[in-house]
Amino acid sequence: MVAIGNFLKIFLGTSYIVSLTLGTAVVILYSIFGGFFSVVITDSFQLFLLTIGLVGLFIFLLTNSPLGEISSIAASLGKNNYFNFFFDFKKNFLIFVSFTLAWIISPIVWQGIQSARTVRKARQGLFSSSVMFFILYWIVIAIGVFSLPFFSSKELNGPLLSVLISSKTGIFLSGMLFIALVAAIMSTMDTAINTGALTLTRDLYQQVFSDRKIGRIISVSRLSTLFVGVMAFLVATQFQSILKTIGLASEIMAEGMFIPGIAMIFLRKKMPMAGFLALVLGGGFSVISFLSQTSLIHLNIPSWPFSVPYGLTLSALGFIIGFGIERYRKSEKGEK
Repeated sequence: MVAIGNFLKIFLGTSYIVSLTLGTAVVILYSIFGGFFSVVITDSFQLFLLTIGLVGLFIFLLTNSPLGEISSIAASLGKNNYFNFFFDFKKNFLIFVSFTLAWIISPIVWQGIQSARTVRKARQGLFSSSVMFFILYWIVIAIGVFSLPFFSSKELNGPLLSVLISSKTGIFLSGMLFIALVAAIMSTMDTAINTGALTLTRDLYQQVFSDRKIGRIISVSRLSTLFVGVMAFLVATQFQSILKTIGLASEIMAEGMFIPGIAMIFLRKKMPMAGFLALVLGGGFSVISFLSQTSLIHLNIPSWPFSVPYGLTLSALGFIIGFGIERYRKSEKGEK
């Protein structure tokens, strides 16, 4: 949502809030009436558009930005580590850890796995999506690197891709890229909103009320979609930094859910106390860190991504303590 607000405001000439509202409204509308099926269909088409757009932009920059020119411009600007991918390693490694752990345990990933028809299809989907992600990731990095000659003499007045599309790439490529990036942003939004609605409907409503009436479940799921979308919209109104927003979100998932989630997969047994304490300590720390970053509370704790090791340590500690409690209770009852 932060991305759509920042992206559209340059092209529509509106404020961040207006652009955010328009983009969010479209996604919530088709997510409510189409459900997961509409998300899958639109995401498949959006991936096609995104791939064509990014490859086209990469080829354009590759032919207009010689490596020698990029190197000399970087040196003249004092960017002596421009081609050093290990520069500021500690910070970048912690960002990598935060995002990787969050996406491994993300409900979005598991929803995709569970929706596959067979185990084989799930594995094929994971493999193909991993390959596609790896390719697109390095294309995006290359786009950033090869864009330097276009912006070496002035400050950016918006996200890099927005400025490229609006003033540097020509009518045809600009139009294609605009559609591709709007599609990519919306595919992320609809998947996240749908997954949040699934959690509210399946894991909360149906567990509490044991409702089996399809019509009522669909109505609840639509209300859940609207609720999740509105809550996310309210959060997005308070942020305009894409990296910071997804960073804080990844921190909550990585520190709160990764250790208990992965442990349960390998242990293959229910240990509610271990999971609960891991979630309370790790997730609690991440929420406090989140609130501190938003200045709602003022605490002297490391900012993201340097807070990630502390949250993971607390989560692991909570799981170990809970595991010990579970084992003690079972030994007292004479269970194995």
